[in-house]
Amino acid sequence: QNLTGQVVDVFGVVTIAANTFWQGCDFRFHNGARIEIRPNRRLRMNTCHLFSCEDMWEGITVMRNAASGGTIVVNGCTIEDAYKAIKYDALNFDFASNIRSGQSTFNKNYIGIEVSNVTSTTSGQTTFVNYDNFWSQPSTTSPGNNLKCSNFYIPTIIPRGIIGINLDKVVFGLLVGDVAVNWPPPNPYRNFFDNLDNGIYMNESGLEVYNAQFSNMKGSNRTGNINYYANQGVAIYAITSITASASNN
Repeated sequence: QNLTGQVVDVFGVVTIAANTFWQGCDFRFHNGARIEIRPNRRLRMNTCHLFSCEDMWEGITVMRNAASGGTIVVNGCTIEDAYKAIKYDALNFDFASNIRSGQSTFNKNYIGIEVSNVTSTTSGQTTFVNYDNFWSQPSTTSPGNNLKCSNFYIPTIIPRGIIGINLDKVVFGLLVGDVAVNWPPPNPYRNFFDNLDNGIYMNESGLEVYNAQFSNMKGSNRTGNINYYANQGVAIYAITSITASASNN
């Protein structure tokens, strides 16, 4: 359903089964709620705000089958309080701009954007994140610096987002930032990573990063069933990766 200027309370699962456009809406997610975008369907959001009313919500899952994947386009939005704000598992197929984000803020999410199991990119090199903020800061809907309580992780209180962008088995071809912008770019034309454990984390992946600013990568003393990550407080961390190159950062 296309929506403009609405305030929506979300319980359970919202399924995007047709191409959908949301403009200027507030979505208040309850604990464990999520959005699922079906294969070959697109969700486009402009100037929307997605956040949790209570504990952490699950986030947006871009689904994939053998024929195609779903698509999400995020412009000028704020996404807060999600376990994984946007995640896409390509299931060992290609990346066809299934995630495109620009001038948006990912705040106090456990992980901002996660992409996994990509074997190729259909257009050669693809910029999928541009002019975005990945950080952990207080806001009017999510006060304080801590992430919200949740049964998604242990311990239930952690001081900041763990990763801005997480890549797992993603073939080289994805770009973060605009390679065409000379350094130093104006503030609106760079990606900001602030107050996270890691800005970008890569496993068996390739990535080029341009025009990014990293600050306050601190790491946390974590206990419990945390699968991430021995090396914390690093701007870009790559393990057994194809390549990790950065320019003008």
